[in-house]
Amino acid sequence: MKRDLLTVQEAANAVGVSTSTLKRLCESSSIDVIRTPGGHRRIDKLDLDRMVGLFRRSRHGSRGDDEALSIDQVMQSLLSGKPMHVAKLFSQFTHSGTSLLHALENNLVAAMWRVGQLWRDGKLDVYQEHICTNTALTAVDILRHQLPDIPAHSPVAVGGSFAPSYETLPSKLIALGFELIGIRAFDLGGAVPIQSMALAAKDLHANIVWITHTHVCDAESLLACHQSLHEQLLDTCRIVVGGGGLSPAMRRSIPWCTYYETISEMVNSESSMLSRQPSA
Repeated sequence: MKRDLLTVQEAANAVGVSTSTLKRLCESSSIDVIRTPGGHRRIDKLDLDRMVGLFRRSRHGSRGDDEALSIDQVMQSLLSGKPMHVAKLFSQFTHSGTSLLHALENNLVAAMWRVGQLWRDGKLDVYQEHICTNTALTAVDILRHQLPDIPAHSPVAVGGSFAPSYETLPSKLIALGFELIGIRAFDLGGAVPIQSMALAAKDLHANIVWITHTHVCDAESLLACHQSLHEQLLDTCRIVVGGGGLSPAMRRSIPWCTYYETISEMVNSESSMLSRQPSA
């Protein structure tokens, strides 16, 4: 019998969660993720249906970190254009960095993806998409400002994107995630020139440089940017990358970079690395 295979995004849409949540559900439910010859993930619809049942039973049977929120609720708050209200929705999770990041990935990021989809389908006007985007960006800034100050001697991360404004929200979330684990983060935003990224890393004595890639328009140009940045950074400065725009082949072309599927994975891994470092 021919298998009905779905992309990760199609499967996430069917379940009603973000792609990062779907990947975690696949792992927890022991679902095999099939790889195409090109390295892309595919999920068997029969396995997905089984996982949906487990997911729904777990949601009704126990209270998860982000159960108090729904994507629809976050979307309505974004459309209201009130970032303080959006930040308040997520401030209930600030007692735990892991809980806050999961809530933001599972609800805010997923809500923004839905906003983009509705706009592309002609169901939202561009002004509404802009209201949602600006509200989300400001809400993340508010949450970040609520975090305790990080000591000046702490590790430093700088980052952003080579691309324009597509990457602004992911980059802000990465900065927030790093500060949750005690790393001073300097978010440079989108369309950052290579020389400026390298200069910032040097002047700020950065231990980490992060680059987000949710959209890739010109793979050859992007790889050239990475090569140039790699050559300009000190050996003591690591480059971490993330985002669904990087294909497996592109990731293999930048072996000096550490790739992460999700922001939570990035933060958890970097936190583990910090804990293994000897005290000064």
